[in-house]
Amino acid sequence: MKGREENQDFPPPEVWKKGLLPWSLEEFKEAMDYVDKLIETPKDDWDLRQRPSILLEHDETGDVEEIRFNPFHIENQIGEYFIKRYTDTTESFVHSYRFFMIRGLLFEHSQVLFDEGLAKQDDECVMYSDSLLKSLCVLPYSRLVKDEDGALYYFSIDEVVKKAKQFEEE
Repeated sequence: MKGREENQDFPPPEVWKKGLLPWSLEEFKEAMDYVDKLIETPKDDWDLRQRPSILLEHDETGDVEEIRFNPFHIENQIGEYFIKRYTDTTESFVHSYRFFMIRGLLFEHSQVLFDEGLAKQDDECVMYSDSLLKSLCVLPYSRLVKDEDGALYYFSIDEVVKKAKQFEEE
């Protein structure tokens, strides 16, 4: 299938699949502020303009597949934020990929983060320490997981906790 990995403007897989392009804590917080505002805003007030469709040609069959983006889906709105925020294709994709990897780790390992004192519950929401978020912005993805779709890299929770504790000591 022809797609992103063959696009010259698209980052090489080793850059985005392994998290080799760090991000700043300030930029992460900016993205989270955008998501918070988006969640608070009724969907009728979202920017619902359609992005152009993406056409993918399947080499084996010659079939062409059209992918349309649903503007009512919050993850597509977040993706649009990154496209507008970062004019460089590499930065846009790599930082949005990291953003979703961070959100996944915060959800998947929430109990560990609470146990380690890196997350706290207040009356309205969960609060994460800056040291945790900073570690997630700079660490590469080092935990390799293989499944039927191939191999993917994720954050190692042990490395994240260790790095967050180091940042706390600085």
